[in-house]
Amino acid sequence: MKTHIYKTMLLVLIILTGCSKNHDSKSETENAYRLKVVKFQNQEDPGLKKMLYRLFSSGEKLMFWKEHISISLQKESYKTNPKAIALIHELENMLSKEMFEDGSSANSISSAYFKPIWLKNAETVFTSKQIGELVYSNFLDKQNIIKSNTTIARNAQTVIVKTPNFEKLVNCFCEVGETGFSCKKTEIGFPSGVTVTIGICERANPCEEHSGCGWFWAYDCNGGHCNFG
Repeated sequence: MKTHIYKTMLLVLIILTGCSKNHDSKSETENAYRLKVVKFQNQEDPGLKKMLYRLFSSGEKLMFWKEHISISLQKESYKTNPKAIALIHELENMLSKEMFEDGSSANSISSAYFKPIWLKNAETVFTSKQIGELVYSNFLDKQNIIKSNTTIARNAQTVIVKTPNFEKLVNCFCEVGETGFSCKKTEIGFPSGVTVTIGICERANPCEEHSGCGWFWAYDCNGGHCNFG
């Protein structure tokens, strides 16, 4: 009888230890992601910003866009419109870790199949600006979601970007012909207030292609200059 009790207690202990390790691992993963987000948010240069985003793992990119969708669903301009909410949930269901893996079938299907169908439906509900806001921009671009966590915010300053051919990567940060994330500038005037100008991405030579542009920033960047007209 005692042997049975000891075995049961040992099994419970093993399970609890395993749960604790899983929780610690999850917390470490979450903190690592938050550090990258803060570093991304604190960078002003669009080329460097794009470089930092490319350092996210596919899983971190998924978290980045899941949070974007969550913020979208809380915006007054969307949450009072059932059709808008339905389309945003469609976007949420399209997202997967594999979609952010270069060359994966999920990445190709997203661009060739989901994107044109969703955009066609979205054009009857959203303005061009709203479509750009939902699928070509990310609300975490400017919103500091962990400012209150001073430890993480402080540690973010110590994150060092280490990658080969750093300068070449930075020279290529937007998708030719696309508008949105990279080709956008904000100006504050008086009395006009805040003005956001959207530009067109143009090719820069030499320019190596790297992911981080277009639809959910999941496709190649091949330009390095924004023309604002």
